[in-house]
Amino acid sequence: MESNSITEDALTELSILRHKIKVVLDCVIDETDARNQTLTYIATDYLDTMGTMLQVVQEGMRKVPL
Repeated sequence: MESNSITEDALTELSILRHKIKVVLDCVIDETDARNQTLTYIATDYLDTMGTMLQVVQEGMRKVPL
C-alpha cells in the first residue's frame, strides 16, 4: 500500500508543478531577456523536481515484493 501512496503523492506533485508552469507560460513578459531567464529558471526547477519525484517512485517500486 505504501508504494501506491508514494506514486499518488508523486503524481500529485508533478500535476501541481505542471499547473504552475502553465500559469507562468501564459503570462506575458515584455522584456525578452527577462522572459528567457524566467523560463530557463522554471524549466530547470521543474526538471530537478521531476527527477526527484521519479526517483522516489522508482525507489518505492523497488520495495514492492514480487
